[in-house]
Amino acid sequence: MLMKNLTIAKKITFTTVPLQLVIVVAVGTVSYILAHNAVQQQQEETIPQIAGHCAKIIQYKLQLYLLSLEGVASGDVIRSMDWDQQRPVLESETKHLGVLRMAVVDSSGIAHYQDGTTASLGDREYVKEAFWGKSVFSDIIISRV
Repeated sequence: MLMKNLTIAKKITFTTVPLQLVIVVAVGTVSYILAHNAVQQQQEETIPQIAGHCAKIIQYKLQLYLLSLEGVASGDVIRSMDWDQQRPVLESETKHLGVLRMAVVDSSGIAHYQDGTTASLGDREYVKEAFWGKSVFSDIIISRV
């Protein structure tokens, strides 16, 4: 009864507005889903690439540290195995390289740290490899010292 008294323009408006609203909501929903899927696909493609680049950066930094440590280890004072001479070098190099601690491991596997503490590390794989002349990094470990 209400529609009988309305003009044709108002009747058309009342019937097309809900249809337009449904169309706008449907297009918006489809657009959101397509955009979400595109972003997710892009992330799945780029995240491994970024991780690979980060791994290379870390590898280069570790190689730089290794070269620096090899330089310290090849010095005459460190090779002398005279702790009284080695300790000041370790203290200086610890600050210079920005590391927490450095140690010299003697032939019996005892590590002598620059702060005067010692630890038995001869059973560690990375120490055994270092005794064979190989420059190595250990896995992340919880220090016993």
